[in-house]
Amino acid sequence: MSIDMKSTASRILFAVIAIEFVDGILGAYYTPLVVPLARSVGLHDSDWNWVEAAQTLLGAIVIPLLTRFGDRFGHKKAMLVTVIVTAGAAWWVVAGGGFVSVLLAFSLLSFSSVWMALELALVRSSVGEGADADERVSATSAALIVAFMIGSVGAAIFGGQFFTASGGWDALQGAIGAGVPPSTVAQFTHALRLTLLVPAIGITVLVPLVVFLVPETKPRQLPRQDLAGLVFLIGILVLIVGGLSVVKLLGLSSPVGWIVIGIALVLVYPFGRHQLRTDEPTLDLRLLRQREVWPFQAMSLLLGVGYTATQIPLITFASTDPASAGFGLAADTGDISIVMAVMILAISITAGLLTAFGKRVNKLTLLRLAPFIHACEFIIFLFLHTQMWHAYLAVGVGGVGAGILVAWLPAAAANAAPPGKTATLVGLTSLTRVIGTALGSAAFAVILSTVGHQKGTAASLAGYLTVFSVAIAASVTGGILLRAARPPLSAPITESALAEAKEN
Repeated sequence: MSIDMKSTASRILFAVIAIEFVDGILGAYYTPLVVPLARSVGLHDSDWNWVEAAQTLLGAIVIPLLTRFGDRFGHKKAMLVTVIVTAGAAWWVVAGGGFVSVLLAFSLLSFSSVWMALELALVRSSVGEGADADERVSATSAALIVAFMIGSVGAAIFGGQFFTASGGWDALQGAIGAGVPPSTVAQFTHALRLTLLVPAIGITVLVPLVVFLVPETKPRQLPRQDLAGLVFLIGILVLIVGGLSVVKLLGLSSPVGWIVIGIALVLVYPFGRHQLRTDEPTLDLRLLRQREVWPFQAMSLLLGVGYTATQIPLITFASTDPASAGFGLAADTGDISIVMAVMILAISITAGLLTAFGKRVNKLTLLRLAPFIHACEFIIFLFLHTQMWHAYLAVGVGGVGAGILVAWLPAAAANAAPPGKTATLVGLTSLTRVIGTALGSAAFAVILSTVGHQKGTAASLAGYLTVFSVAIAASVTGGILLRAARPPLSAPITESALAEAKEN
């Protein structure tokens, strides 16, 4: 490799690690602040799930569109667009506003969901086609995961602790006790805006980083994207989530929401017919029918329901004051940040151990076991949910199961792929998880707003126990479905296979 190529590769490596570090901050910073954010716009605990659903729905659109845009017109252009939009969304969050404003701002943050794919494409372009290219990409992939996890742990701890130290939590509790909207209390608003500045500044710094350190990649001629299939898929998801929102507004007994959901289910048939007739479909159903493939994709969908979509209900449950609601942990944002840090550390340590000792275990066997380990998190919450150590124990155990799935599920999908379909299946794993998150978030919003009797801004204990039961069912179902998985058609799962899939 020439000196110029080494210099370029070093600049790109520095840039993508910085981007992934900020991505980790973005992924964990806002979660401990869910309750203050919801109260700032007058939302009940159950309603923030709609923000999560909208964000993940847009992510399902952004991932295929912007990865294809990067391949066609250059990955630097795609990265710059996503960083600018995400930075603008983060500053919009700081500015605040009503529910619609916050909903739109958080939805646009989903443009960051494509960063990892673009980062690996930039790295692959910079290392060339030498004999060590695959190993360099694999090493970079590992470095990116480390950077993401460091950013996540730091953000989970700092955001909640900073808001509490700034007097925001005390001001929020004072406003609730006085029966006044928290948004009218200057101390609360000031602390929240000050806390939200951190991710906005971090993402803004990435803009000149991409402009000056990242070179453009060579555009490629690709087959046309299956836009009709993408529109079909988006329409079905929007109708399902929209139908669930109508169910929430009008109640379970109203037929309107169920009719909307029924229309979405009817559209599944023509969507499937279109995908089977298309050479480059949005969802390759011919591939999905193979027994080596569909169990991993089904598990990814259920992981979105049982893991990602449950984070908001867990936060709002822990934040509920037992003195007024009769349950909850009365956790402030500082306490929540520690819970999040425990979960992320459990995932990170598990994934790190798997990377170090993965060759000594049967990966498919461990993947089949992981969903049942993750289900134990919510089994613990069903019976132990009155003290903070219960939460630490639950998320610690759940993080072990989630860590196995996060580390190896994409690799399992990659190695189950026939020649030429590796990138398709790994991308599909991300997409199915996003879809599961969107559907799970919307379903949990309905459950928390309709099951049991709500007290003030808090959902009911029966609603939360129902959510925990659904999460258990999702994880257990995924574990059962993985029993049907055949060993991958190619070589055993390796880190290089995962890196190869990501860089494509």
